[in-house]
Amino acid sequence: MRMNGELAEYRRNLYAKPPSAFSGRLLECFGYGRSVRSVERLDGELRVATLRASSIHSIRGGGRSGPPVMVPDLDKYGLDDTEGRYIYKGDSGGACLLDGAITGVHSLEYRVPVYGISGRDVASFAFRGWALEELVRPRELPQQVPQGTVALAATSQRLYAATSANQLWTRPVSYAGVDWILIGHANAVMALAAGNARLFAVTTDGQLWARDFVDRDQNWRPIGTGATAISVTESLGLLFALTPDGRLLRRVAQEQVLPWQDLGQAPAGAVALIAIGRKLYAFNAAGRSWRRDAGLDADPWVPAETLHDLRFAAAVGDEVYTAANTGTMRARLLSF
Repeated sequence: MRMNGELAEYRRNLYAKPPSAFSGRLLECFGYGRSVRSVERLDGELRVATLRASSIHSIRGGGRSGPPVMVPDLDKYGLDDTEGRYIYKGDSGGACLLDGAITGVHSLEYRVPVYGISGRDVASFAFRGWALEELVRPRELPQQVPQGTVALAATSQRLYAATSANQLWTRPVSYAGVDWILIGHANAVMALAAGNARLFAVTTDGQLWARDFVDRDQNWRPIGTGATAISVTESLGLLFALTPDGRLLRRVAQEQVLPWQDLGQAPAGAVALIAIGRKLYAFNAAGRSWRRDAGLDADPWVPAETLHDLRFAAAVGDEVYTAANTGTMRARLLSF
């Protein structure tokens, strides 16, 4: 995911179940708080402790509505002292993990006369919906794609655009208003892909070309036919192409003349193809998307997220950068 316009290749899922689902389980908990109770200063050192989760109950009902009942709290859970370890001052905001997913973040520590020191976390279950909604919210970027853009591609660090003026442009991957830089020619390009340390281009005459990731002009090298693709992408060391008649093709992403393999029909009306991990996504002009496994010869397309109107798309980590016919660029997290 991206934070403050910078890419961080680090991802944790938010635990989707309420605290009652993991009450009594041991959690791996992290914090930068004080390591010694008698010392006021913070060490600035990340500490880890294995703490046991416990359910917190609230009293509901009573009076005319009937006898009071104890109801498990869905928003928070307790962290019980294990072997003299517990969350303390400065640990707030740290997280606990279970099976690699974040169960919650530290809120406070408190003292229980009988049980000693314990703590409370705000459960991921309480804010997961808000977090997902905020993370997948499209961000409109202040910079448009270059005028006449006909194809878009991306690496983890840079975006590339080919234009109808036979030019190749690049800019850093960023939410900020960063200028595009002209780095060379890209004659008669229909589709662009980035992967295996190369840029790949399909031209209007059905040829496939490659060049290096360098910010200067460089001759493109012919490596075979491009099957008149309208969109190409790279995944798992393979090139995937979307043809005008809606076929999905595949070949090895190497600088050799190699045949394309027909993998079957793409979703109707698809205009853009991207890869995120081992998943292929196809989009139509209205932003509706479908996905399938890139590693399988035969895998059905299943409906995925709906974005917005788009003409071009490129994947950067878990995000998809899109451009509309107007040139407006947007970025959003596609899957979580």
